[in-house]
Amino acid sequence: MESAFHYTNIFYLSVHHILALYALYFLPSIFSYRLILEVVLSAQLIGMLGITAGAHRLWSHKSYEAAWPVRAVFMLANSAAHQGSIYQWTRDHRMHHKYTDTELDPHSIQYGFWYSHMGWLFYRKSNKLREASRTIIMNDIENDSIVMFQHRNNFWLSHLFCFLLPTLYGKYMWNSYWIGYFYFGVLRWIFLLHSTWCVNSVAHIWGTTPYNPRISSKQSMITSLVAVGEGWHNYHHTYPYDYRASEFNWNNEWNPTTLLLDTLSSVGLVWNKKIGNPQNE
Repeated sequence: MESAFHYTNIFYLSVHHILALYALYFLPSIFSYRLILEVVLSAQLIGMLGITAGAHRLWSHKSYEAAWPVRAVFMLANSAAHQGSIYQWTRDHRMHHKYTDTELDPHSIQYGFWYSHMGWLFYRKSNKLREASRTIIMNDIENDSIVMFQHRNNFWLSHLFCFLLPTLYGKYMWNSYWIGYFYFGVLRWIFLLHSTWCVNSVAHIWGTTPYNPRISSKQSMITSLVAVGEGWHNYHHTYPYDYRASEFNWNNEWNPTTLLLDTLSSVGLVWNKKIGNPQNE
């Protein structure tokens, strides 16, 4: 791991973690179960689904196809997650699968929990990683007008959907810009980030390996709880093209993302859903 520090990322993430701690400090003085519920649901049902159903299962793995309105909504939800553009997210994730558990994995678990969880964002990509990224086929993404629109306008879209609109929501629903920015903006975002990062860290350290014991990815219930179904990770790395990211349906293993995709499929907005078949192996 021969990389220089990424000072912009270090500063940006550090400042927002401090702001999130500030929000938590004042939470007892304005405590409301409704507030907590709305913050968690806005993180899970908007931003997180933009990652799981959108950037991950639709664009990174092409595990299903979707009508353009669904793709557009997932793109906007992904902007609310503020984790880089779909293009960047897809490139890094395809690298993760191609080079899992090696030094060319962008957030390789071989460097430990901290690095795979968030430390990898504190370093600029090494020359080896940059060279490896050129081996990733991205033609399908580059030909996707919705993805490339977001990529070109990611700075504005991410700040609009991650911070500005949540701030306005706070004013409209809670009569407070302060609540909107600090709770529906910052705290929601930090919670969403760590929920996503658990897939890279927790689900590569703790859990079971019933599908492939030779790889680091694990079946992690706690990760599935916070990442709306993305914790069945040993299965996912064994069958990455399965739209469920799990062997079982959503009613057998916690997987709200699959429930959403099945619901959209039932009304014709999602189709060509791919599945793995471990029973035949």
